[in-house]
Amino acid sequence: MPESLFRNRVLKSLSPEDFALLRPSLHRVELDIKAQLEIAHQPIRNGYFPERGVASVVATMTGGRQCEVGII
Repeated sequence: MPESLFRNRVLKSLSPEDFALLRPSLHRVELDIKAQLEIAHQPIRNGYFPERGVASVVATMTGGRQCEVGII
């Protein structure tokens, strides 16, 4: 897929040379609502370039309470 087919602004802003370096590793995925993208204190296995929707960053506090601390 050429970069013109992506709706993510970060991917669209890359130079053709930089995009060509990423392209072999890019795969479109559909994520379920409330899908957990990363787990604290675990290695990050994937990077995400959202094209639509909302992602949030949730902090878990002592005692298990959760608080949304960021929106993407």
